Formats: sequence, structure tokens, C-alpha cells
Amino acid sequence: MQKNYNLAIGLKFCNILLFTIMSVLMITLGSKLPIIQISFLRVLFGCFVAYLYLLIIKQKISFSLAPKVLAAYILRAVLNFAALVLWVKALHLLGLNEASAVSYMVPIWTTLLATLFCGEKLNLKCAGAILISLIGMVIILKPDIYEFKVEGLIIAFASTLMWAGYDITCKKQTTTEHYMLQTFYTFMWSSIISFPFALYYWQPVEMIDIFDASIISVIGVTNVTVLFLSYKFAPITVLMPFSYCRLIFMGIASYFVYNIYPGSHLIIGACVIASASFYIFIEQKKGKLQVEAKS
Repeated sequence: MQKNYNLAIGLKFCNILLFTIMSVLMITLGSKLPIIQISFLRVLFGCFVAYLYLLIIKQKISFSLAPKVLAAYILRAVLNFAALVLWVKALHLLGLNEASAVSYMVPIWTTLLATLFCGEKLNLKCAGAILISLIGMVIILKPDIYEFKVEGLIIAFASTLMWAGYDITCKKQTTTEHYMLQTFYTFMWSSIISFPFALYYWQPVEMIDIFDASIISVIGVTNVTVLFLSYKFAPITVLMPFSYCRLIFMGIASYFVYNIYPGSHLIIGACVIASASFYIFIEQKKGKLQVEAKS
């Protein structure tokens, strides 16, 4: 498989930006509708968006999948749905910055799982960047750690495990499945699995809610598509240090959307995280960062 680290890193940053926008929109819509209902509307509309795109690019859609492929898509859908619901709940309980900080266990779990299940070698420079980024996260968390709600912490931690499993399943399928087909099947199975739960919590929706859910769906489809592409062009162990930049994006969003001024601890921690990511970027530009998958 051809590697293109520059492209993969650029796609990873697009993924982080889109995820931040989607999180803010889901918090806004979540003040009016149940989280599970919002998640269902997102994946349902997203399924149609992905289907239309497949028709445009004339990509064949098969509903007769091999058992292993089908099982992988169902597993992805379950993990994605559960992680998203838990994530939005954690956002409500902890806030954007704090929930994002806890979510940075995802790169740790994902990196470890990638070495175990994807046959990727953990480059020492990548491992060091992850460790430094984790220190940056601790700097950001320290002033508010004792104000955390235990319920919010548990929910956020559970979402990190779900998303790590989701990332690994995605990575394993990027070598065999078309990136847009992955998006379509993931959203299709997510909508099927989440439907009974959404029906139980269903509340009347207005046209503005449908419009908001449609926008979130378009962003969601684009988000997972660029994520799949980034995994196609670079190993997970290379991309994981950049995942910590999400906290920087969330801090900026909190300032502009909710007028929450970032404290000195957030700025210092963000600088540490950004420095680690920049180091990895420079190393790969020099051609000194090669992470080969085991055959």
C-alpha cells in the first residue's frame, strides 16, 4: 500500500476540525432533543448522503457481503454509535475542554491496539511524541481535575475505549474496502442499530431540527471519509500524536462559540501538544520517520 504521510497528516487535521464542528453542533441540538435521537438522525441522513455520493462516482454497492466483512461493519457501527452517544453525554457533563482532555486516552489505546492487531511497529519518536502530548494534556487538566464529575469521567473513559476499537477496525478494513463504501456501510448499520433506541426516546422534531441534523450528517460523512483516507496513507502509530491537537481545536471553539476564555494552563498545555505534533511532522518531512507494517 502506497504511503503518503503529508497527505495523511493533512487529512487527520481535517478530521479533527470537522469533529470539533460536529461536536459543537451536537451540543447545541442536544439541548432540544435526546442524544440518542440526534445520533440516529445523524447516521440516517448521513447514510443517504453517502449513498448519493456513491451514485455520483458510480461505485458499485453490494448488499451481499462476506460474513467477516459484514461482522466487521456491524462491529464498527456498534462501537461508533456507543462511542458517539457516550461522547456527547460526556460533553454535557464535563464541558468541551475537559471532555476533550479525557478523550485523549483514545490515541494511547489505539496505538497499543495497532501494534497488537494491525502489525504496526511503534516508532520510538512516535511513542515519545504521544508521551509528551499526554504531559500536555495533564497540564491542561490539573487545575480542574478535582472538579470533575465522577459520572462524566466514567462515561468519557468508556467512550475512549469504544473509539479505539472503532479506529482499529477501520484501519484493518482500509486495505480491502473502498473508502466511500466504508462510510456508507458504517452509517447504514449505525442507523439500523440505533433505530430502536431512538424510537424509545423519540421526541417531536421541528424543521429547524431536521435542518441542523442534515448539516451534522454532511459534516459527519465528510469527517469519517477523511479519517478512512488518512488511515489508508499512513500507519496509525504515525497519526496518533496529531490526535492531541483536538484539544487545541476544542479550546478555540469554546472561546468563539461559548466565550470561554482559555486559561494559562490550556495555553501552555496546547503549546506542548503542538510542539510534539510539529516534531513528528518535521521528522517525516526529513524522511526520518518510517513505520513499516509487518508482513
